[in-house]
Amino acid sequence: MFSRPVILHLAMPIPDTSFSRLPTGQAEEQTELLRSIEHLVAKSERLRATAVAMVAGLLAVIASVVAFLPRALPKGQEETFRPAIFTMILILGGTAAYQMSILWLMRRWHHRSASLIRVAKFINAFVEILVPSLVMWNWAHVAGVIPTVGGVLPWLYFPFIAASALHLNPRLCWFTGAIAAVAFVTVSRLILRTDPSIEESILTSTTSFVLKGCILVIAGGVAAFVSSQLRGHLVRAVELARERDRAVNIFGQHVSPQVARRLIEQRTSMNAEQRHVCVLFLDIRGFSNIAASHTPGEVMEYLNTLFTPMIAIVNQHGGIVNKFLGDGFMAIFGAPFEDPALHRNAVECSIKLLACVEQLNASKSIYPTKIGIGIHAGSAMAGTVGSDERKEYTLLGDTVNAAARIEQETKARGAQILASSIVVDGLSELGVVWTDMGEVNLRGISQPLKLCRLA
Repeated sequence: MFSRPVILHLAMPIPDTSFSRLPTGQAEEQTELLRSIEHLVAKSERLRATAVAMVAGLLAVIASVVAFLPRALPKGQEETFRPAIFTMILILGGTAAYQMSILWLMRRWHHRSASLIRVAKFINAFVEILVPSLVMWNWAHVAGVIPTVGGVLPWLYFPFIAASALHLNPRLCWFTGAIAAVAFVTVSRLILRTDPSIEESILTSTTSFVLKGCILVIAGGVAAFVSSQLRGHLVRAVELARERDRAVNIFGQHVSPQVARRLIEQRTSMNAEQRHVCVLFLDIRGFSNIAASHTPGEVMEYLNTLFTPMIAIVNQHGGIVNKFLGDGFMAIFGAPFEDPALHRNAVECSIKLLACVEQLNASKSIYPTKIGIGIHAGSAMAGTVGSDERKEYTLLGDTVNAAARIEQETKARGAQILASSIVVDGLSELGVVWTDMGEVNLRGISQPLKLCRLA
């Protein structure tokens, strides 16, 4: 069959490091891509709502502990501070409950129109910004105006602005920052009006409030930038995952999908290396007569009907159908990954292939067909050849040539499966009965090989 070393063609395009867009003409793929992105965005939003609920709930618990902890409140002012703390507990607890209700609505509204959900998100952002505003208003009546508007409480807006980035919507981040600025300036001015006796200072001046409001807007801009970057990375990650799945599907037409996935995930090195492999050649007997007596279309349908279950059998036994030969194919076991049971897998695979042909013949799904299978194991040089644009996994050596010659020997011996003794030695536990054919000189092979007939 072969008079020169055989090269296995295992199509392996070099992965592109850039994230290319999917073709715009493929409407279904674009739709599926958008669905995948929206699913991940919804997941991110649920994470944001969960985080806010947990933080609010934790703060409510801390406030509850402080309210009843001895000496936690200023001495002599317990009755003044405790009602304010209780109010804050209600605000924080209500916030946690509100976020839990948002989580519930997210699960119920996932099928609603995108425009309705978008409006709901902006309304939710507005409601959330009311929380630090209510906390400031409540605390001002206890701690005083200046400590409230000039202290750390205004920075309570920042966690909500930062959390808005998880919406993965830059516009919503800008909106949150702007609403926070307006809410802060408004509530600060209202708090100042509750005590007309306070003189204007650097902490209570309009300029100070405006500057802090500008900082909140800038924080919204930073959140928008982060959100945009996150969404961009998310889109590219989804595209990469889809391209990877497409590569697995295409690559899986040349090798088993399991092997294709492992090659892509593990980035296995394909540098030239000496490996112990088992090579199986399968040939269709009398294929020339079949091809001559039928149309090319009929022959193609025949081959597809025959090869489809055969490929599945090879895959199930950890092999790779690597090269179609027109009237047969070549499969390898033990490359590109180690297979400690490659001899056993190759023998079992050959028996299953023969049974498959017999079943197809019995069901008259194909033209009356006989096959010949040759199996040999040994050392071979495995690696990749090609250019940067395209590389192919290759296997070179006498082992490959010998397997091809053994398959040809099945014709002369009237056998359907012949294997070298190297393959069958140690497989007696399989229960396979073989006939010792003795040593045979094969054309192009320097040393005679001891062959065994399996069928």
